[in-house]
Amino acid sequence: LLVAVALVGLEGAILTAVALFFSTVASPFLAALFTFLVYVAGHLSSDLQMLAKQSASPGLALVTRLFSVALPALHTFHVRDNVLAGVPIPMDRILWCVLTTIFYTGAALIAASLVFARRDFE
Repeated sequence: LLVAVALVGLEGAILTAVALFFSTVASPFLAALFTFLVYVAGHLSSDLQMLAKQSASPGLALVTRLFSVALPALHTFHVRDNVLAGVPIPMDRILWCVLTTIFYTGAALIAASLVFARRDFE
């Protein structure tokens, strides 16, 4: 149960970093909207991968594949079924979630700091 709570916290860290990035480049409303869209798309990234495999159009397959790679795979953070069934959460999944959090949080915070450093407040 504690691992599941920790994974929810890691997902929250990613979304907080993404929200911080969007707040440096957009209005508060758009930052909230973009963050919500990243949340939704992150939970649908496995569906995007499946759509890329089944698509007859090479252009659509390329675009969906790019989105599924660029967006964080937030569906891997949800382990409700494992917790409810009493199945232990595999250590490789926990490690993958930690590495994903480090990568996306770091990238979003670095991008936010670079954008913020270029802003002119005069």
